[in-house]
Amino acid sequence: MMRSIFHLSLICLICTFNRIWAYNIVFYLNAAAHTHLDYASVLIDALVERGHNVDLIIGRINPLVTKNGTAKTRKVIEFFLPKTESWVKKSHLANPFSEDISILRNIPWRYSARHTFAVGAMALCEVGIKSGEPLKFLKEGGYDIGLTSDYDSCGAILMHQTSLARSYYGADFPEVDKIGANFDVAFVNTVDLLESTRVTTGKIKHIGGIAIKQAKKLDEIQTEQMPQKIRLAFAQAFASFPEYAFLWKYDSMPDDDVVFSGVSNAFRFKWLPQRDLLAHNRTVAFISHMGLNSYMEAAFSGVPILAVPIFTDQFHNTRTAVKRGVAFKVSKNSITFDSIKHGLEEILHNPKYRENSKRVKKMLNDRPENSKEIFVKWVEFTASNPGLHEYLNLPGNDMSPIKYYCLDIFFYAILLFLTDETAWNKSPHLTNPFAPDSSTNTYHSFLKATYATCKKALSTNATEEFIKQERYDIGLTTDYEYCGHIIFFKNGLNSIASYSAMPIIPETIFAAGLPSPASSFTPFQPPVNPYSIWSRFMNAIRLGEAYYSDMKWITDEFTKIAREKYGPDFPDIKQFIYKLDVIFVNSNQVFEPARPISHKTKYIGGIALKQPKPLNEDMNEMLSKAKRGNVIVAFGSQISTKAMPFELRCHFVRAFNKFSEFSFIWRYDEMEDDEVLFENSTNIHRVKWLPQIDLLNDERVVGFVTHAGLNSILEASFAGVPMIAIPIFADQPYNALSGKQRGTTFIIDKVNVNEDTLIEGLSAILHDESYMENAKRISKLMKENPEQGKDVFVNWVEYAANNKELYKINSLPGSDLTPFTYYLIDVTILCTIASLLALYLVLKIILFIYKVVSLKMSQKVKVN
Repeated sequence: MMRSIFHLSLICLICTFNRIWAYNIVFYLNAAAHTHLDYASVLIDALVERGHNVDLIIGRINPLVTKNGTAKTRKVIEFFLPKTESWVKKSHLANPFSEDISILRNIPWRYSARHTFAVGAMALCEVGIKSGEPLKFLKEGGYDIGLTSDYDSCGAILMHQTSLARSYYGADFPEVDKIGANFDVAFVNTVDLLESTRVTTGKIKHIGGIAIKQAKKLDEIQTEQMPQKIRLAFAQAFASFPEYAFLWKYDSMPDDDVVFSGVSNAFRFKWLPQRDLLAHNRTVAFISHMGLNSYMEAAFSGVPILAVPIFTDQFHNTRTAVKRGVAFKVSKNSITFDSIKHGLEEILHNPKYRENSKRVKKMLNDRPENSKEIFVKWVEFTASNPGLHEYLNLPGNDMSPIKYYCLDIFFYAILLFLTDETAWNKSPHLTNPFAPDSSTNTYHSFLKATYATCKKALSTNATEEFIKQERYDIGLTTDYEYCGHIIFFKNGLNSIASYSAMPIIPETIFAAGLPSPASSFTPFQPPVNPYSIWSRFMNAIRLGEAYYSDMKWITDEFTKIAREKYGPDFPDIKQFIYKLDVIFVNSNQVFEPARPISHKTKYIGGIALKQPKPLNEDMNEMLSKAKRGNVIVAFGSQISTKAMPFELRCHFVRAFNKFSEFSFIWRYDEMEDDEVLFENSTNIHRVKWLPQIDLLNDERVVGFVTHAGLNSILEASFAGVPMIAIPIFADQPYNALSGKQRGTTFIIDKVNVNEDTLIEGLSAILHDESYMENAKRISKLMKENPEQGKDVFVNWVEYAANNKELYKINSLPGSDLTPFTYYLIDVTILCTIASLLALYLVLKIILFIYKVVSLKMSQKVKVN
């Protein structure tokens, strides 16, 4: 198939905002096999049971798949592959055990099963496009959303009215890959626990197991396609284990008497209730071709597998199962009595396969997310919010590899080390917050205060005694410092999760091992222009400083503190960081710039938001005075207006006075010069404290001037209020830039706050309707998000506590590699040298040929 796993992706067609419940939904299915039809049928049934109207377009590439799979669709339209392109006669089905379709990397593309399918799918799609019936069906349906398989682009083509070769709808339609990039959500028919751990994004949703309750007929590989020597190998191997009975789905053949001569423990059946048998406690092993459904059924049942993959995704499924310790692989090209017997000895007599299978079964059945609920809720969410891909698409996905991986710039890091001891509460970001940026001083001040706190915590036995008094199942610790990691490890906690009041910070990225190419990501500062070589060069410096200088310094310091207390044998802190089971991020994937994440990263932004309460009488009266609306002005709990110079406060007052039709409610600490400052201001209301959430959720509030602390940003975003952001320190510049990227926020640099910039910002959020429209859209997306922070947090804490050492499954491979290796710089250098050497040899050959020809020509001239 066109991907190693079968999954569906969504493309939003039309969305009617007045629709509250029932959506009109259309599926496109390339019916390559019964398993694909069964899977799509389960998805369709789930949506119909929810009350939605679902229609189906079937492209029949496989003439053996004749049914529709479900009776719950309203309407069905179908078209067929031409008889000249018979799918079932292709070698991967007609002769599946032959060597010419072995692992794809060992054979030319044109001979692979993947290529065979692609050619057939293109021919099938051409039939559908030429007939015009599918397009007519789509136009008349008035659909809110369409679902199409992404191993075949025909569904996307039909839904987007483009063409296979740009010949039927005109050359001005977009390329198919550009349509695919705008899918809103991708549903993956696997479970992260069974899949190879890899980077993911907010638009990928794992729904594996959604179809697992149905017993399915195994129709892909028939035993009549097995050569006699292979069937003999299996039968004789079975006979070597007389204490076990082997139930074989088997098609009778003339030579069966020879094959099964002397084999009394192999029972042949034309059909088996596979799911029911696997769930039975007397089933101890499963010999399978490792189709995805079979793999998941065995995994959910806790049955170890002898895997004999045949084609397409089966090799991938086998690799992941072997990695999880639940399967033993036998290559289809080396099936012999000895190989089958050895495989059976492993899965039947080696206890690790049974133990791993039971552990995986428990983890699968304890999962916090229900696949059916994920699927239905995300379909509804996408249908209700068209253009979701604009928020979830990763930046830089249209860049060339050279630019994306910054191969056109030199990578280096600037090390900044400051040694002045600074008390946290005397840091410049608090005593003089609007002074020019001193982020390095601020960051180092915080870290030094953290080191001192950790030394204090470890200097007494009270902390250890506190931990030992209770038998804790799980520990949660902040991820911007590592004292909690030390304490939990020393006291034997096997399950540790991290949390942070900030968005994804460098420490979070470091712990999760997430890729962050300098072309697209920088710590707390998204690049202004990722297509500029200078911008990417500066980003590379920031990344180098953050990940390979600061992080090394931090981990080395905490390791030093731990070893001072517990001795030189205490492990390096980095070992604990990589072993976090779950990482909770206090941000929302709709608001946060899209980035690669891992299965252990969970967004819970908004969990701390309280329900708005009715305003008191005084506040109500204050809001009612404004003619056109109210603007809230608040800079958080740490930044006092007393830290603002008089001249700066004058700029605010004069700017607010220019908007007399609006009222400004300012959280303000009274000062001696206030009488002069506010002498002629009638639309400014100073309050020592204000109920921020309650105010932001009042429809009379139309703007918010904020320092862009994450809580404030999230509160305003959930409430749908546009913002002027004046970020001061830490994550605030990053939060402000996130809001700017979403079109809800106007940013003013803290060193450039004056009457003119404030008037410009207020004019933007109060008079430019796009800010309010974007804010309301973000609010709707956040409130309708199927994954709400509180549920995600509680469910995953319980899951991690009940299933120790999740990190062994969810940690990304390569997180311990050096940048030189991870980003293939060594490979790039090798390829460059090889290319230059090849070029040199070509030039030498050309020069040699030139000399030979010249010599012959000169000799010919002399003879003449």
